[in-house]
Amino acid sequence: MHKIRMMPVMGLTCAAFVTQPAVAQSTEPRADETAPVSALLEGVVVTATKKTQAEDLQEVPASISAFGAAQLEAMQVRNIESLAFSMPNVALDALGTVKGVASFSIRGLGVNSSIPSIEPAVGTFVDGIYMGTNYGVVVDTFDLEAIEVLRGPQGVLFGRNVTGGAVSIRTRRPGDEFAINGRLGYEDYGNVLASGSIEGPLGGPKLLAKLTGYYNDDPGYFKNRFTGRDDGETRTWFVRPTLVFMPTDDITTTLIVEHSDMTGDGPVNRNPRYASKFETVSGEVGFSDLTASSVVSETVVNVGLGDGSITNIAGYREVDNKSLFDIDGVPTAYGTLGNSLEQDQFSDELRYAGRFGSTDLVTGLYYFEQDFLYIERTTVDQSGLVGDYGGHQDQQSFGVFVNADIGFADKYTLGLGGRYSSDRKSVKVNTRNFADSLCNFDTRTCSAYPFQDSKTFTSFTPRVMLKYDINDDSNAYVSYTKGYRSGGYNIRSQTAAPPGPFDDEKSDAYEVGFKSALLDRRLLLNIGVFYQEIGNLQRETSYSLPTGQVTIIGNAADARIQGIEAEITYSAGRGLVLKGSVGKTDADYVTVFADLNRDGVVDQHDKALKLPRQAPLTYSIGAYFDRELNAGSLGLQVSLDHRDASFFNDANTGPLPAVDNLYASVSFAPARMESVKFTVYGKNLLDEFNTGNNSPLAFPSGGNVNFPVKGRVVGGDVTVKF
Repeated sequence: MHKIRMMPVMGLTCAAFVTQPAVAQSTEPRADETAPVSALLEGVVVTATKKTQAEDLQEVPASISAFGAAQLEAMQVRNIESLAFSMPNVALDALGTVKGVASFSIRGLGVNSSIPSIEPAVGTFVDGIYMGTNYGVVVDTFDLEAIEVLRGPQGVLFGRNVTGGAVSIRTRRPGDEFAINGRLGYEDYGNVLASGSIEGPLGGPKLLAKLTGYYNDDPGYFKNRFTGRDDGETRTWFVRPTLVFMPTDDITTTLIVEHSDMTGDGPVNRNPRYASKFETVSGEVGFSDLTASSVVSETVVNVGLGDGSITNIAGYREVDNKSLFDIDGVPTAYGTLGNSLEQDQFSDELRYAGRFGSTDLVTGLYYFEQDFLYIERTTVDQSGLVGDYGGHQDQQSFGVFVNADIGFADKYTLGLGGRYSSDRKSVKVNTRNFADSLCNFDTRTCSAYPFQDSKTFTSFTPRVMLKYDINDDSNAYVSYTKGYRSGGYNIRSQTAAPPGPFDDEKSDAYEVGFKSALLDRRLLLNIGVFYQEIGNLQRETSYSLPTGQVTIIGNAADARIQGIEAEITYSAGRGLVLKGSVGKTDADYVTVFADLNRDGVVDQHDKALKLPRQAPLTYSIGAYFDRELNAGSLGLQVSLDHRDASFFNDANTGPLPAVDNLYASVSFAPARMESVKFTVYGKNLLDEFNTGNNSPLAFPSGGNVNFPVKGRVVGGDVTVKF
């Protein structure tokens, strides 16, 4: 597979690669010391608006959940999946069928497969770079500066195919003082975690450096009653050097290089007919091997025009994945599925942000290209069938965007924006054929591609917003945003149906919100009500045959989603902070033009089905307490997060369970060891069963197979900061 061409697009200043606005560095509170729970009431700055100056979350007229470094530490957040349960109408699950692959869903919109040719409905942006596939997206939160989750379509500033929402992750930059941070942890079942960073100036204040590393050795959690071993063994590590160069007061260049590796068993599956909730009887352990490397560069130049800045963010990323797993979860070898992906991408965003009187202006150009080769292997052992199939896709995308927030009459702000996008996709596809496979999973080659095609998809996505500042502490807003998810092709072609193309998915979202910081900022309250119409909803309709799973991608329906979400944080005094959230959604198909339940006809039975991953109710409540004692600092935390049951697939034959996730922790920092903190914690203390995938089987005896998430886990760690 050819490597992506590092083209000098948009006049990039490619001497440096990047992320989000550097000015946010000085605004974002750092967590250089043990973070008290009072950090939960501090102003969290948001860089997602891409303005010259980062904004306080309470002032941004949009439905956003944001966490800075201090908040992440105060809440003891250790991975992005655990954070998801504390946000309304958000599910940041792993898919399960391929390790490290995300299946993020917001307000009931997401994707249900590991097929790389369908664009994510929830876009993930790491240091400003859009992840072209969901592979390698599920990450640990060590050494992160901020996580921002934007609910609803983001058609202007995050215009890369995000009809459901966006998750923006920002890694921490080096500080201007020498510092060492480390964490060593142990969880039951023998899981060992270690991470650390060292940072400081190199020869002077103009060049700052940081080296971050992470290692996790998990020997396996799930008892295999067929083999007698513990399945799920995984070793994960990454290393991330970062440089920040400031040649003048007006120029900042940041370079971030990262390499990650995850190896071990194949995904653990469970067939409920043969195994209890945290057990398996799988006859094939399989394997997983996922590596990812990236280079990101950000250059920010302050300019006199509008007291603004020019920012260039460029990034290159490549992913290599190969895995094999038991597809049925039965005690004898019946069928396996192999998954192989080689993907590389390059993107560049060049933008200007400035302020002219009472108007904040952001405008820019965007370029993205992606190239991948994807091959699967389906093996039906009892029949002796082996089918290797897949294809190649090359993609180029362009965008131009502008957004203006115009203040008038002292208390009002009018927001107007728009983005034009163009996506060209060229594919070569080989359909699964057990009698004559033209591809080879082992060598990652295909001798021929019977289906070849290309198509360009274009769109215009506007935004209109009106904000009213009620007083210095409260504001209300109303907004309209259009989102767009590019059409494409099904690279996992398993039937005689053409692999595509399928058309764009488009979303119109209307939102009314209220934000307030009351009682001298002891009470933070955010409420949003939304209504969203989705046209040409893209779905991966899956069903099972004796020869394996079949997935057809197409435009299945028009739908609507409406609901409400609220978040509250309250300081009860004496070191006690309470946090809560609630999200309620209601979704229906308006028109259905695909046979979702596979009964041979398109009728009212299809229209009556529920949207996949649409949990009607989510809520969270947590108490965070810290107290200074003579012996040191004591911290206590307990939180309960709930997510309603939903369905994994369109036919509603793969239910996802309701989950009540109980977390508790106790931490202590000795008075004579101010740089050290000890923590003991328990995750999923109710031992609830959860899975990101539940697929129906037609073989060998029907039923479903799912991919369980760990149950109750108790652990502890020690963190050191110098």
